[in-house]
Amino acid sequence: MAALGVALADRLGPLRPDIVLTAEASGIAPALVTAAALGIPMIYAKKYSPTVETPALARVIPPRPPRAAR
Repeated sequence: MAALGVALADRLGPLRPDIVLTAEASGIAPALVTAAALGIPMIYAKKYSPTVETPALARVIPPRPPRAAR
């Protein structure tokens, strides 16, 4: 897995990213080793069900209105 992180870091390094953002599903492991190889933080996004209480440290961003309504 570390070799994967180094390979992805080699490709992404020239873009000079500030963070690695991944989906919660199955992207955490590759994102973590890539972020470690780049020396930058990694965060993951989680989709919450409307029936589940939003965590205290989450920011809910409302969906954008359709383009015609803007």
